[in-house]
Amino acid sequence: GFDRGERGAGTRNYAVVLGTSSRTAAFARLLAQRLQDEPPNDGFDGVVAVAHTEGGGDGVPNNHDLLLRTLAGFAVHPNVGALLAVDYGSEAVPNQLLEGYLRSESRTIDGVPHRFLSLGGGFERHLEVGANLLRGWARELSKARRQPLPAAHLRLALQCGGSDSF
Repeated sequence: GFDRGERGAGTRNYAVVLGTSSRTAAFARLLAQRLQDEPPNDGFDGVVAVAHTEGGGDGVPNNHDLLLRTLAGFAVHPNVGALLAVDYGSEAVPNQLLEGYLRSESRTIDGVPHRFLSLGGGFERHLEVGANLLRGWARELSKARRQPLPAAHLRLALQCGGSDSF
């Protein structure tokens, strides 16, 4: 696997496009889809979108704490080699709130190539900005190599029947 230090050991090395709210879901999916032609290799498994249906309204969602905890879990997951978090800046759960939550919970991503990108002033332009960032990270992530690690370093997550994390 990939040794992620205190984050544990990952069996994959993904670049993740994380939408902080439902309003950024289409952007996250389109950006990940745009990079599907980037060839995975032994050190890099590809780009994936984390999109969901929560937090897109103006009011605080009733599952606010669960939403932040879940998004933070994605951000620090050991299978994540790089993270691009996207928002519009006006949702109930913007990047700033997620970044603050990560720091307040000591779930730092400082060792992970990352950026918090606020969308505005041109959807297509931001797709290009995101694609350029992800391509650069993909080149770096491709240099990583899996190594034998103790199974005790694995962090497991569960998925039930393909439903989303929320």
